[in-house]
Amino acid sequence: MKRYILKILKGIAKGFLYLLLLIIAFYMALYILCPIYNFPVPMPFAGNKIHNPYANMDSTMWRKANFHAHTHNYGGITDGRKNTEKAVTGAYKYLGYDNYSISDYQKINETNKQWSFYIPCYEHGYGIWKNHHLCIGAHKVNWLDYPFFQTVHQQQSVINTLRDNVDALAIAHPYLRNSFNPKQFTKLTNYDLVEAVSNYCISEPHWDSALSVGRRVYVLASDDTHNIDNVNEVGRKFNMINARTSVRDDIITALKNGNSYAVDFHLIDNEDFYSKMKRVSRVPVVLKVEVANDSFYVKVSDTAVKFVFIGQGGNLLDTVVYTNLAVYKIKNEDTYVRTRIYFKDGTVFYLNPISRYNGEVVPANALATINYPLTWLLRIFGFGIIFLLIYLIIKRKKQLK
Repeated sequence: MKRYILKILKGIAKGFLYLLLLIIAFYMALYILCPIYNFPVPMPFAGNKIHNPYANMDSTMWRKANFHAHTHNYGGITDGRKNTEKAVTGAYKYLGYDNYSISDYQKINETNKQWSFYIPCYEHGYGIWKNHHLCIGAHKVNWLDYPFFQTVHQQQSVINTLRDNVDALAIAHPYLRNSFNPKQFTKLTNYDLVEAVSNYCISEPHWDSALSVGRRVYVLASDDTHNIDNVNEVGRKFNMINARTSVRDDIITALKNGNSYAVDFHLIDNEDFYSKMKRVSRVPVVLKVEVANDSFYVKVSDTAVKFVFIGQGGNLLDTVVYTNLAVYKIKNEDTYVRTRIYFKDGTVFYLNPISRYNGEVVPANALATINYPLTWLLRIFGFGIIFLLIYLIIKRKKQLK
């Protein structure tokens, strides 16, 4: 009987070993199959014209939105706590949001699908370093990921795979666990937004790295709510989007065109929802973002403690204090200028940049292309190593018999 049980246990152990080897082989193949990319040469914005993403702004049409919140899924392993769809949507509706999407991991949640403001979203990624993406206006869920590590080539591969099945693609919380570093943002292409303002981290250096090499990508703010019962997680980071309506097409078009800004709403620890609702309703709004001749004008509806103007390389360009209208004189060497605005209650606005260009239309962002010779060289070499290892294992096994 004892010998029989040992035989069963040995068989189970062997089965687990073969399963582990199969999983390792699968992921080795996945990494080997990843394309090698040629990335665009860094080219800061240049030209004698200024692109202003707020040129068609109507200050009476701001919509408040959050696209990053989680509910209870997969038995709770995704840290959605006990969040129900009803609780999440109820909280954001109570706080006066026009758009509020649930972004469960690897799942499109169809709660509120019957309403015109519904925008399907999900958070993509299941790797250990949280190389995540927020898929806004998602058509389907994509499962490609590189879970153990990601070079810039794996990151670009994921972005390109997601791109065809979303309306707008954001790189999520890039500073979290150093999932993306600022240098990688000088290479990555084919995405629309950077979640530079999140409850988990502020990732301005990543955003500035992209802008400084001529990637015209825009800011996203998110609560990334995992516990709806924790008032400190809800209604803190949100987007103000300038759109005619809150329907999907209008909202996504405005986001992709940069006609929005991010808000870091000042936290009062353990503030109740009623007080937060009243307080957030009094947050100022942007009234004007204009470029005239060589001057850049930014106006808000209440006096700001200071306006900070930031440019190439994330460098400080100028600071204007205690006013509701700041003016910055654009210099010849300014490739882009973005604005951060501080208010007396501690709330901060992050505006999208104005940027230089030439020609009649603003050019599209350059895209990374596949380097086919290097890609196939890697694949041949990689699979060659795998087949050699298999051959040596089989040969060794035969010698032991």
